[in-house]
Amino acid sequence: MPNVTGFDEERVNEAFRRVRNRLKKHIPEEVILACVRKLNQKSADNIWHMRFYPPWRLLLLIKWTLVHGDYLSPRRRRISTSDFNYLLNLMHDLEGRLRTPIEYPNIFL
Repeated sequence: MPNVTGFDEERVNEAFRRVRNRLKKHIPEEVILACVRKLNQKSADNIWHMRFYPPWRLLLLIKWTLVHGDYLSPRRRRISTSDFNYLLNLMHDLEGRLRTPIEYPNIFL
């Protein structure tokens, strides 16, 4: 079936590889700890907090860290706040490249 919607699976794979490769640069335990801290953080403006740190993205980052994290390399480095936010921005870019429901060939996904 020709690609009439503009969806490109290779763009999704490339975006995922960027997230995965970035994860491998950091100590996995610190990435998970940063996610847990954000999930438990109390915010005065909960809507603002949910907009920048959606729980589904943080939970997915924990899963990908467990699956794709590099636990043995001595070249891993600590994760800073800017590194963590960059990682979340990469995940946001990935979400923007995924298919929407109208881009599937039939209504049953």
